Amino acid sequence: MLDYVARGEVDAGVVYATDAAVRSTEVSVGADAPESSHKPVVYPIAVVKGTKNEAAAKAFIDAVLSKEGNSDSEEYGFLIPYHG
Repeated sequence: MLDYVARGEVDAGVVYATDAAVRSTEVSVGADAPESSHKPVVYPIAVVKGTKNEAAAKAFIDAVLSKEGNSDSEEYGFLIPYHG
């Protein structure tokens, strides 16, 4: 949907705020959905069982959950990942 809006092929679209922020020079946010109108958007992260790249997958997860990874996430409008 975001690509259609950015190209001017539609008048409006419903997209994640983080996606709109990345394309802020091409689109503008007209309204935000109230938090009470939807469940929180959660992006799970996990190592796929049986992967041949387990060490790399774990290293990636560690990077995402690190202080620097949290900073990068915040820069793009994401909340700090849950460290369970």
